[in-house]
Order: sequence, then structure tokens, then C-alpha cells
Amino acid sequence: MLCYWGAQVREGFGLLQPDKVKHGKCGIRSMYPKSVEDMSAGRSFVGFIRDGKVSVLRLRDEGNNHDGKLKQLQLKKNDRIRSIVCGGAGAVLLANGGRVLIMDKSTMCRPLKGLENRQVIQIACGDQHSMALTKEGQLFVWGENSHGQLGLGKEELITLSPQPLKSMCGIPLAQISAGGDHSFVLSLSGVVFGWGKNSAGQLGLGDTTDRHVPTVVNSLNRKKTVSISCGGEHTATLSKGGTVFTFGSGGSGQLGHNSCKDEHHPRVVAELWGSKVSQELGNDSKLNPSRGILTFDDRMIDRWVSGSDSWKVIKKDINTVFSSAASLSGSFLKTSCDEHYQTSVEHCGLDFDLVKTSFAKLSNNERLISEGVKVVQQKLLPSLNPNPTGVESLRLYLLLPELISGLQEQQRTELTGALASKILDLSPDAHKVLETYWSKLPDDWLKNLVDLFQKVSAMLIGRIAVEKLNLDIATHLPKCVRILQMVYKVCCSAHRDITKSDFIIHEVNGLLDVLQTTNEDVNNNWQWFNLSGHINALMAQQSYYDVSTKDFWPYLICMHISDQGCLELTLRRTALLEDCFCQLRTVSQQHLRGFRLSVFYTEDMRRTDVNKRDFFLNVFQELCAPESQLLMYNDNKTLSWFPTQPSVEKEKYFLFGTLCGLAFNNNSVVNLPFPLALFKKLRNVKPSLEDLIEFSPVLGKSLRYILDYSDDVEEMELNFTISWDGTEVELDPAEPGKNVTNYNRIEFVDKYVDYILNKSVEEVFEEFKRGFFKACHRYLVEMFEPEELRGVLVGNEEYDWGILKQPDKVKHGKCDIRSVCPKSAVQDMSAGRNFVGFIRDGKVSVLRLRGEGRNYDGKLKQLQLKKNDRIRSIVCGGAGAVLLADGGRVLIMDKSTVCRPLKGLENRQVIQITCGDQHSMALTKDGQLFVWGENSHGQLGLKKEHPGSPSAQQVKSLCGIPLAQISAGGDHSFVLSLSGVVFGWGKNSAGQLGLGDTTDRHVPTVVNSLNRKKTVSISCGGEHTATLSKGGTVFTFGLGGSGQLGHNSFKDEHHPRVVAELWGSKVSQVTCGRNINKVFSSAASLNGGFLKTSCDEHYQTSEEHCGLNFDLVKTSFANLSENERLISEVVKVVYQTLLLSLNPNPAGVESLRLYLLLPELISGLQERKKTELTGALASKILDLSPDALKVLETYWSKLPDDWLKNLVDLFQKVSAMLIGRIAVENLNRDIATHLPKCVWILQIVYQVCYSAHRDITKSDFIIHEVNGLLDVLQTINEDMNNWQFNLPAQIKALKKQQSYYDVSTKDFWPYLICMHISDQLILRRTALLEDCFCQLRTATQQYLGGDLLSVFYTEDMRRTAVNKKDFFLNVFKELCAPESQLFMYNDNNTLSWFPTKPSVEKEKYFLFGTLCGLAFNNNSVVNLPFPLALFKKLLNVKPSLEDLIEFSPVLGKSLRYILDYSDDVEEMDMNFMVCLFGSCVIMCSNVAFKDIGSQTEFVDKYVDYILNKSVEEVFEEFKRGFFNSCDRCLVEMFEPEELRGVLVGNEEYDWDILKQNTTYEGLFYAEHPTIVSFWEVFDELTSNEKKAFLWFEKVPILGMSAVKMRVRPLFNSTQDHLPEALTCHALLGLPIYQSKKTLRAKVIEAINHKRGFWEE
Repeated sequence: MLCYWGAQVREGFGLLQPDKVKHGKCGIRSMYPKSVEDMSAGRSFVGFIRDGKVSVLRLRDEGNNHDGKLKQLQLKKNDRIRSIVCGGAGAVLLANGGRVLIMDKSTMCRPLKGLENRQVIQIACGDQHSMALTKEGQLFVWGENSHGQLGLGKEELITLSPQPLKSMCGIPLAQISAGGDHSFVLSLSGVVFGWGKNSAGQLGLGDTTDRHVPTVVNSLNRKKTVSISCGGEHTATLSKGGTVFTFGSGGSGQLGHNSCKDEHHPRVVAELWGSKVSQELGNDSKLNPSRGILTFDDRMIDRWVSGSDSWKVIKKDINTVFSSAASLSGSFLKTSCDEHYQTSVEHCGLDFDLVKTSFAKLSNNERLISEGVKVVQQKLLPSLNPNPTGVESLRLYLLLPELISGLQEQQRTELTGALASKILDLSPDAHKVLETYWSKLPDDWLKNLVDLFQKVSAMLIGRIAVEKLNLDIATHLPKCVRILQMVYKVCCSAHRDITKSDFIIHEVNGLLDVLQTTNEDVNNNWQWFNLSGHINALMAQQSYYDVSTKDFWPYLICMHISDQGCLELTLRRTALLEDCFCQLRTVSQQHLRGFRLSVFYTEDMRRTDVNKRDFFLNVFQELCAPESQLLMYNDNKTLSWFPTQPSVEKEKYFLFGTLCGLAFNNNSVVNLPFPLALFKKLRNVKPSLEDLIEFSPVLGKSLRYILDYSDDVEEMELNFTISWDGTEVELDPAEPGKNVTNYNRIEFVDKYVDYILNKSVEEVFEEFKRGFFKACHRYLVEMFEPEELRGVLVGNEEYDWGILKQPDKVKHGKCDIRSVCPKSAVQDMSAGRNFVGFIRDGKVSVLRLRGEGRNYDGKLKQLQLKKNDRIRSIVCGGAGAVLLADGGRVLIMDKSTVCRPLKGLENRQVIQITCGDQHSMALTKDGQLFVWGENSHGQLGLKKEHPGSPSAQQVKSLCGIPLAQISAGGDHSFVLSLSGVVFGWGKNSAGQLGLGDTTDRHVPTVVNSLNRKKTVSISCGGEHTATLSKGGTVFTFGLGGSGQLGHNSFKDEHHPRVVAELWGSKVSQVTCGRNINKVFSSAASLNGGFLKTSCDEHYQTSEEHCGLNFDLVKTSFANLSENERLISEVVKVVYQTLLLSLNPNPAGVESLRLYLLLPELISGLQERKKTELTGALASKILDLSPDALKVLETYWSKLPDDWLKNLVDLFQKVSAMLIGRIAVENLNRDIATHLPKCVWILQIVYQVCYSAHRDITKSDFIIHEVNGLLDVLQTINEDMNNWQFNLPAQIKALKKQQSYYDVSTKDFWPYLICMHISDQLILRRTALLEDCFCQLRTATQQYLGGDLLSVFYTEDMRRTAVNKKDFFLNVFKELCAPESQLFMYNDNNTLSWFPTKPSVEKEKYFLFGTLCGLAFNNNSVVNLPFPLALFKKLLNVKPSLEDLIEFSPVLGKSLRYILDYSDDVEEMDMNFMVCLFGSCVIMCSNVAFKDIGSQTEFVDKYVDYILNKSVEEVFEEFKRGFFNSCDRCLVEMFEPEELRGVLVGNEEYDWDILKQNTTYEGLFYAEHPTIVSFWEVFDELTSNEKKAFLWFEKVPILGMSAVKMRVRPLFNSTQDHLPEALTCHALLGLPIYQSKKTLRAKVIEAINHKRGFWEE
């Protein structure tokens, strides 16, 4: 329907007569024009597209008060238009193929020059300007630029030809829109750019200033914008959630804000808030077609790799994608959770996994990757903009390293160098964003980025040793090293977990060896090799970690070599310091920073590295000696510091700093005995008290003592006046002599440290610092932490003469949570008050924790145990720990960490241990409880007078009670019996025993209030207790001061009280800490433990969305399955508790997540457990209500591919295993119960996959193990008719589908679905059809569809499979013969179809359909010579012209000719009346004769009449009969081709399989001369003769392996006898011929004349 309103226009626009236009309210008119594909309204024209042709209507204006007539534009024949946009005076047309046409005021159309070789996908028009977006993502503009609407800057006033908008290069655009004099574009990431006229704020930038270049509308960032539309002077945007923003001119109320005010910022249209808006349009603009730019995806790669497209097409695609920054940038957006809409300076929006897999596929094809690399190098990189408009274009700099890393060396080097150059060309702002993106790369991507630039740098350095220096190396190497340096700085700043050694270029060693060995003059070789000085820091850092690269700097950083080639110092050994200072005074900063230092001594004038090392050694030794009077020293003369009142001129400190900077630049370790404070100050890090302690331990520790002093510090009589370096100083000049108190002692210490390390040396240090940074770059120094900087200059004393091992690294997360990945697996751990213990490889290590007497932790110490003591469990208590070794041996660790066996348990096998603060308990294998430790509150349960015991004592009062669990709290104890009885004793001050009072108990006491609560778990905290009942109810009692009881209060509870918040939840475990009650629920915990909280997806849970985090589930269950003890316990709980508790009628859909989680859990179990749980799960699924099962099927249909595959595998493998057990076990209830349910689930899942078009192969559902069962059953010749094994009828479909794919399962059906057999036909051979129809008339649908068919002949009354084969063979032969008059036939009598006017009663078609359904149900191949159309119609698939061609090639191809006829079809003088089968039919009901205006309509109606309408009544009878004898849902599991294959068979003959499956009887065997001759003759037969040899013309759907022929001698035969065969017995009688010649003659005669061959 087309609606329009507004100014008066011609009624109907000329598309329809005026009386066909309906007038509604508010002046809105509507009409139904025929086939309008697109339309647009401008100021002067309205345009319509119909069938690719354009008609325009000129609108009335000031000089013309009436509309023109609708006029069709005159275009070239091949110009089929798909889009039109009308502007101010004309229009722009977009033709198929991306060609752009311009229509002027006179409606003349011409091609737009400048876009001839571009494929345009979107167009937009303003009043006087236009825009076009090409397939490769490039934006072109033309027209007026009076307000900057073209985005080309202020200089361009008008352009008549399209100009590329280069500032938008690299931005993947989704949509373009043009307003009156302003323009907008939208990127794929939802970023909105606007430019042009802004007089009414229509750009949404908060002002009314025009913009002449594209500008980001920041207020729309991250709003998930999906559509933009421009009006004359206003703009509207639509967000993904349906929110509409409008801004600009509001004078006519067009903004929808219930006012006529202009809006300068985007403002939400409140009236639409909450509505699901899907599209919006401005006043004078229209939404462009949603054609997207060409992007790179898996399907495109697959096409390229498979070669399904020609190389010419592939090459064109590669050129388009890889030459366009926009296409490549927009190809890998992370659209899951709408993350690409979060693109910003902090978030790049890339799907890193998608990039990696796509590029990996591409790199496997050398031809494709070579073409892509060529395009990137020649077109993409030169086109990159160093000043990008938006951050999206910076994605290219993340993508390209991943693409390049997989290339060969030469290509990788060239592209990496070119990429490095482009990165370094970026503007500072773009650099900053790119570095942010680098800092947030995934670990593997960041590692890959480092590897790329490190390896290319290494390769270039390696080439220096074997090649002459060339421009390639000189250009690329410094840039690659510079990028490496930038990335290193990013990694340091972001604290990324990437080792510094990853940046080291070890290849410098090889170059060094070559240069030193050949004794080349480095100065002559490196005259023009300009490496950036920034490499200094990288190499300095390298030297700190790689001892073999120290001397590389002199070769690598000789840059801009002067006349002498380096910075030279010519010195006298006798006046070293004097000559050095003299020369350094005159050296410029450039020379100091940039040149390699060379030292000459006047005594020999040789330059060697020994001279330089000797120079630094001696000059620093002289400078730092007390005789120099430069420095002051600490008490033990080990460290130096600057003096408060220097006794030498300040210049010397400047020169001292210069020498230190030179040492840094030249990678020379020097004697610089300063505390860390010096290096902190160089890095602008404030020194601390610890630094003062390092320099002056006595003074520093005195200040520490003042801070830690616990009494009144005023007793020390200290004040803020101190003495330092012989000078008295007021630390607080504003208050001289101020006393130090408890309140200001921190201030005192801070000021003291600050004075000594900062203020007192301020002037001297500033001179030193100025000299230091004169000789080296500040930002290079800032790459190092203070400790690292000291290491570079001074070295370190960390000697490891063995293999260097990296310590385990601790990661610091949010909320002070730290994580560590130890090198060896931690098997168990426990934390007590004084110790933390770990078990690794059966060995125990403990860490002493800081306590009241010590403020630091001890070192991790391994306990000294006997060799055979392999520990499996540790529990730390108040002062020590209890260890449980393999074999049940108990060891005690005391405060000194000495371990000893626990006396009293030497011959006991302990299975559980637990510890309180001062007591412990152990449960033995035979159920006895032993206790030891203090008994101050009766916690041992050994009566009140018992003082406690260091050795294990049996709690005899519990003797005979079978205990399930023990638990110890602070000073109380609990045990749980197997019957769920709870006993408690010990301290009860807060009611933690749950006995209703606060009296301690000294013997085990039954907690009566928990009787019959089916308690399954207990846990003790410090002074509280929690219990869990089998139903999932949690009770807590005892101390509640920290809210640990979970009762929404801080009161103590003296009786067990239900945690109301958990009432109804299925809790499976409780655990108590000292102040926390952690509750783990089974169904609820399992259900809620894996929610996809990222992007708040769990809030989207509905009947369509399950809300699960599938990756989290998979990794969690995988970790769980690695622990056999845990998984066994889980399986037991699931089987015994969880599954039994599941509700078949759940109240909400969330509970159905369990049915997704459990298959994933079960799939990793051992076979026995898997079978039991899968069967139980299948039963629970089938018990679900129809509504719940429907939701579950929806969830299944949307599972990730690997989860869906796992679900199918689980039920398929369990079904297969159960079937396999039938062959070796007697049928038992286990198989009879589980197998049908598992197969039923498999069938349901198959239906789900088929309906949802999931990419999972049908063969995944096949149960191949039926073959083994078949062999066993056939071998022992069991009578399967006696089976009472009732599998549901649904298994038939699964087996039928299986039969289509598994050639060896055909005969399994009779065995597997012989269920209470009662479907019998008793027939006379002489009246086969008559008797059959008679009995089928009275058979019920249940009778026909549920059971296996048995056929008896009255002549012998034996039931055999031969009878059934014989029956279907003969009954279909009789039915399909012309004599039956049931069907009509095609010209060559090869195919049948239903007659238009049947000559027999319709009932016969019903019975014929019934027989076909019976054949389907019984897996019998029959003679059904129908085209594919029959099987399509059974599956409700519309037959096509191709089906008519199959039945009647002449007629069908004639209709094809009409469709393809290129001239005027009216010349054929045809109409819609056709004569078929002796009668004429009018195919159009409106008129008797209708000229053919549309060939397609005519052909469609022709085909529909022949294959549908003409046979409608007859086919419906056939279809009713067919589905009377088989289930519709089973048939619908097949495609039409598959259904025909099942019923009719196929023509895939494999004669080798026939030979292999043939068996021999009597005198015959495979090597018998007659048999050998027979097969030789058979191989020489023609294809038609071989087919005629068989009793069928088509192979059963199972293939040739279903044909198992038996050959035996034809007894009483002579050389004149022909071979004879029995059809349904597959038996060939072969005379023993004397010669091969005779055998050949007789076989061919029998085939050609059918004499005695394949008798029935």
C-alpha cells in the first residue's frame, strides 16, 4: 500500500485512476499500485520504479499550478534501475551493476562521469548536492558546496564530477544520507559523521556553525545507531533498541518533541520511548537501500579456496577488499553482544578470533595470499590517511600485522617496513589511540605484534653481515626498531604480561662476530646508515637481560658520522679527568646523544673498545673517591650522596651527570655507588623512608622506630629541628622548634626524608640531572623503572650459575584479589591462623604467616618427610596442621614445622581429617572417630574431666554409629551419620550446637531439632554451624554478629533456623568460614552458575534465549572432569538427587537450562556412568510438558555448533552402545528402558536440526553398531518374531534415514521393530491385487502404521521375507502396468503421472497410496516410475518447471524456450488457454483469453495446472492413503530426492560390491573354474546387459551391498540348459559349462530372451 499526504498533487500520481485512491483521516490518501519497487519524492519530481523501469511525475510549483503526467524515462535497454533518489531539481538513479545516472530538470538522463569503473551501492541527494557509496566503501560527492555539504573543505565551491571524500578513507560505512544542504554518514560500528549547513543545529554538534569536513557527532557515540535520515534542515537517527533521536529545525514540529523549538543536540523522541521503531525518515530525504560495502568473510574465503568462482572473479574480489581500507576494516567487527557499537578511543571493536581464523585460511593458499599482499602493498598502504577522521580506520594497523605475520620472509620484510613507516606517519592523536589499542590486545595478538617487528628487525640485522648496506635495510630497520620500542613502552605502561626478552634481537651477536672477525673499519661502513637514537634504550634494556649483546651499540648507533666518525675523546692517562672535562665542556648535545664514543690515549693513539671500558672504569673511580670532594658518604663508606654544601664548583656536578649519561648511551656499566633514591629522582619518583634506610640504616631505622613507637612519642622529647651534614635545619620554618607528637610524627618523618634526599641537595642534583639528560634522551630513560635504570648503569649482583628459572608470577586483579599459576599442580591447600599449607606432587610446603610478634611472612618451606609419605590432604588449625598420607596414615606438624606420626592411629586407615583451633578429629575406614588436642570446652567429646590428649583417642560413645562426615569449628565439633542424624559437642557460647541454649557439651549430643530432616552435609565455622538437608534446605545457627547466618540480621540463633532466602532452592553443599556462610545449590547453583553476564545477556533469558555462557560451562566441566573424585561425587549427586528432583512442569524457562548443561557434563564420563545418566536424562526430557519441551527444542536449535554436535554424539553413542550390548547380553530392563528413550531424543534433535537448517550432517545420527547386531542375529538365526522388545515406532524414521546413508543396515529393521506382530496379508497368487485391496480396506491406520508387514500365500502358508519381496514386486508391477488404467504416461512411456480424468474409481488411488506407505514403512524398494514432482508434493514442496521437463521433455523445454525468448513474446500469438489431454483449459479465471504480458506468469500457471490443479482430486486420495499407513512426521524427515531414494532406489551400480557379497553353495566356491569364467563373462557384458541380469532396474537405496546373490550348481542340467534364477531368493542356478564360450552364449541368451531367468 502506498500512502501520501501534504501538498496537493495529482490523484494517484498517474499510477492508478483517481477513483482507485482511498481518502482517510487527516488528509492521508492510500492506494495499491502494482509492483512499485522503489519511489522517491523531491521538490520538483516524484519518481517510481516498476520492473526496473523509471517513471517520473513533475510536481506543481510557483510558475505551474498543476502536476504533469507520469512519464517513463527513456533509458538504454540494459539499464535496469533499482533505486531512485529525487533531489531539489532532478534525480539520481542507480542501475543494476552499480551504474549511476543523472536526471536533469528536463528529465533527460545521462551517465555520471567519474564513476564509470565503480560499483555504486547507495546514493543520496540533497537540494543541490549528491553522494554515492561504492562497493569498496569509498564515498564520492558532487554538486554545490556553499555550506560545506560536500565535505571537501572551504576551497571547493562546486564540483560537477564525483570527488572522493578522502577524509573518510578507511571508515567502513553502512549508510549515507543527504539533507537540504547537509550530509550524514553512518559507520558499521554505529559512529555518526555529519557536515555541511548547521544553521538550525541539524548536525547535532551543539552549535549552529557550518562544518566543511566530516565531524563525529560525539553525543551519539555508543548509542548503537543503525539508521540515519536527513530532512531539509533536520536529522533523525535510530538506535538498535528502537530509540529515536532528532535534532535541527523544529519550526513545524517535525522533531517530535511536542514543541517548535530547534534542537542543537540529539534529543530522544519521548513519545516513541519504549516503542520498537524499525525505520525513520526525515522530511525531504529517504532511506537508502540497505546494500552494504563488500566485506571479507568465511564464505568469500571458501569460494576463493574452493575455486568455485573463476580466477578473474576472485582476483577482482581480492582487489576490491584488500585495496579498500573501509572494506577490510569493516570485515571483522565483533557483532556478538553489539561490541562493535562500543568502538571508541578505548575499544577497537574487532573480533580477534574471526580475524585469526580468516587469515589462517587465506594463508594456506599461496596464490590467494600473494595476490592479496600485492594489492595491500601497491594500493592499500599508499592510500592510508595519516590524519584519520575517526578511530575506526586505525583497525587497519591491528589487522595488517596479523596478515603479514604469515607471509614468507621477503614479503614480510617489505610489508612490515612499509607498515612501520605508515604507523610513524600517523598524527600524534592517532598514535595515542593506536597505542591504547595495542595495550588492550589479546595476549597472543600482542605477542604476534612484537614477534613480527622483532623478527623483521633481526632479519635485517642479519643481512648486514652478508650484504652491503642498501636502501632497503637503511629505510626499514630504524623504523621497525622504533615501532618495537613504542610497543615495549606500551607493554610497560599497561603492565602487560610479556617478557622483556621478547624484544631482544639476538641476531646482533652474529653481526658483531662478523665485524670483529673481519676487523672492518666500522666508520667507513656506516657512513649513511641512519638508525634512530631511540634504539639506544632498547639495546640498553637488552644489555640488562642479554649479556652477549653489550658491545653491539657501537656498531648499531653510529648515526650521522662526522669527519672523525664518532664522538672522540683524546686523553692523557695522567690527566684523565682534566682532559675529559675540558673536552666535554665544548661538545654539543647532538654529538653527545647521537655519536658513538671513541676514546684515544695519547700514549698509543689506538682506538679500541678496551680504551672505552678503561676510561669509564678509571674516570668513575676517580670521581667517586673521597679525594674528589664531590660527594658525601654513609657511615660504612659503601654509598655516596650529594653534599648539602658542596666544596667544588657546581659545573663539576653537571659534567659528572654528563659522564653518567654517556655511560648510559654507550651501554657501559660503571661504578656509581648511590642508593636507589638517585635513580628514582632521575625518573621523578619521590624517594621514601626505605631509600634513606638503604643509605643510612641507623638514621632510617631510628625514624622507623618513631613511626612504630606504641607509647607516647612525646616522651622522646624530639622536635622538628634536626642536624644534617654539619648544619642545623628547621623542618617546619613556620613553627621553629615544634615538638614531635603522636599526631605529627608521620609529618616529621616525611619532612626529614624529604629534606635529606631532596631539599638539601636540590641545586647540586639539578646540575647533575641537567648534565645527565644532555647526554641521553629523557624519554628513553623513562622507559625504565628506577631499579631497572640502576641495573643498566651499575649492573646487578644476581648471579645464577645454573639454568635461569623464572619465578612464578603473581597477577593482581580487582578488589585486591591476586592469582598465581604455580609451575606444578597444587593438589590440596589449607589456611590456618599461623600457617598456609600446599601439597604438590605429594610433597607438603608450608608458609608461616605474620603474627603478633612478627610483621612479615616467612618463606615457603618444604616439610621433611619420609620418602614413602606421599601426602594427599592437609588441614591447618590454630597452631599447626594435620596431614593425611596415602594409605590413611596421619601426621602432625607442630609450630616448628616438625612432622611426626600421630600416636594411636598407627594401624588405622583414616579417610577424613578436620581441625579446630586447638583440637583435631579423624574418621577411619571402619567408621570409628578419633580425637586429640585441647578439651577446654569439651570439644573432644571425652567427658568433662578429660584434660585433653596429644595422641588420638577413640570417641567410644559414637561406636557403632556409621558416620558419613566430620567437621570441627573453633572449639566445637560435629558429626553426621549415614542416617542423617546430627551430633554436636564442645563450646556453645553462641548456641553453635543448635541445642536451644548456650551451655557447653562435653559428650556428643543429638541435635533433636534436625532429626528426620535428612541432613546430608554439615560445616562448622568459628562459632557458627550450617547443615544441609537432602531436599536442599539449609539451616544455620550460632554466632550471627557478622551476618554469617544469612537471616538478614546480626542476632545469634540457638536453634537450627531455615535460611529463608534459600527456601525452595536445590542446595547441594554448605561451607562455613570464620565469618562467611557459603551456600552452593545443586539445581539452582548449576543453573545460575553459568550465566552470560557479559553485555547483560542473562537479562535476555526468554523462550528464545537461554542466557548460558557456553564457553564458561565447557571449561568448568572440563576442569571438573580431570578430578576423578570430584566427578564421581557429582555423578552420584546428579543421579541420586538432582534428576529425581526435576519438575516436569517447570514454572519458568530458566529451569530448562539444566537440560542443556547435563549433556555437557555427562559426555565426559566413563561408559557405564554415561549410559545410566543419559538414559535417566532422556526419561526426564520425555516427561516434560509439551510447552516445556517446545522451549527446550528452541534452545537446542540455537546451541553453538560444538554443543549441538556434542548433544547428538551423546545420545547416538549411548544408543549405539546399548545396541551393541544386545549382541552379547540377554535383553534386560536396562536396555529395554534406556534404548527407546535415547533413540526418541535423537529423533527429536534431528527434527530440530532439520527445521532450523543447522549445519550438522545427517550421518551424525546414524548408529553403525546395528551392523554388528545384525551379523550376530543372522548368524545364530534367532527367531525375532518371539521378541517382546517394544521400541517406539519413532525409531523407524531414524533407521529409515540411517538406511539411506549406511548400506549395511537395511535388514536391521525387521529385528529392531518386530513389535507384537499382527499386520498380516493372506493372499492368493492368482488374485494378488484383489485380495490385497480387500484386506487393506478394512485395516485401521494404527494397524497399518505400527507393525511390520507379514505376507502369507494360501498355497503354502509360510511366512518368509521372500514372500514380502515377492508381494511388493508383483503388486507394483501390476498396478503400474498400462492395463491397470490407473495412470497416464509420458511420450516414451518411461514415467507415469495421475490422469486428469481417471477411468477407475478414486478408491484405487487411496489404496495405491496405502501400498506405497506400506512399502516405506517396511523399507521395501518398489517400482514407482514417477517424476520427482510426486515426492515433492508428498512433502508439500511446490513442483517446478524442471520437474515438468523430467516428465515431458518436449513440453517442458518449449516452456523454457518461452521464458528465455528475448524478443517480443506477443509475436507468438499465444494466450492463457491451453489444450491438454484432449481438453482445453483457461488458466486465467478473469478473462477467457489473455495476451501474454509476462512469460513467467504463463509458464508458472502452465506447470501448476499440469502438476497440481489437473490432478488435485486424484492426488489427494493417493496422499491420504499414503499417510494412512505411515507417520507424516517420519516422512518429513527426508528431502524429496531422499524420499524417492528410499522408495524407488537409485542407479548407482557397483558391480565389484555385488561380486564381493556373492556367496556360493554346493560344489561352487570363489575359485571354481565355472565361477571364475562366469565373472569374466559378466565383466565383459555391456552396462544394459548387466542391469538386465538383475531382477530390478534400480539399486535399493542402501546400494549394491544390499544385493546379496547366492550361486549354486543347477542340478540335472546339460550344456544346453540356460542359467536360472529365483527372484526373491536372490538365488542363481548355474550349469557347470565345459567352456567359457558356452557360458557366455547361454548367459547372454538368457538375458536377452528372459528364458527361465529370474523366475518368481
